Amino acid sequence: MKHAKFILSSILLLLVMTGARSFAASVYAPSTQRSMSSNVTYCQGATASSLRFRFYTCHTGSGSPTSGVSITRSWYRNTVNSTSGGTLVSTSTTNCSTNTSSSTSYTPSTAATGVYYYYCTITWSGSGTCNTSGTLTSSTATMVTVADAPSAITG
Repeated sequence: MKHAKFILSSILLLLVMTGARSFAASVYAPSTQRSMSSNVTYCQGATASSLRFRFYTCHTGSGSPTSGVSITRSWYRNTVNSTSGGTLVSTSTTNCSTNTSSSTSYTPSTAATGVYYYYCTITWSGSGTCNTSGTLTSSTATMVTVADAPSAITG
């Protein structure tokens, strides 16, 4: 019994000395926008590069990083330069990165000619200091122009 009291006392002393911080969960959630890809032009049928939405993450808790909250990434295409009212073209769910920043990407189609504006919305739910439920929408849309492919030269 004396040995058990010593171990219990040692554990309590360790908790007091560390402030129990090393035992707390460390969670990451999206916080603010960092950047969105630049405008691009492609020929119809060409292979497009991925558009990228970069964002900062918020860290709550202490100790080693343990997890990122579950986030839903939704990409939209619009025919006007706006980050609302677009048509959903892609959605996926993953865990937020446990780094100070993260990103998500989408590769637009070049099948039809026209001018399209793409934007991204990230939603999540959680609790704590900085990972309460929220939505983060890119503040700008990336313009993707798909032009007619050049015709073959004959003669």
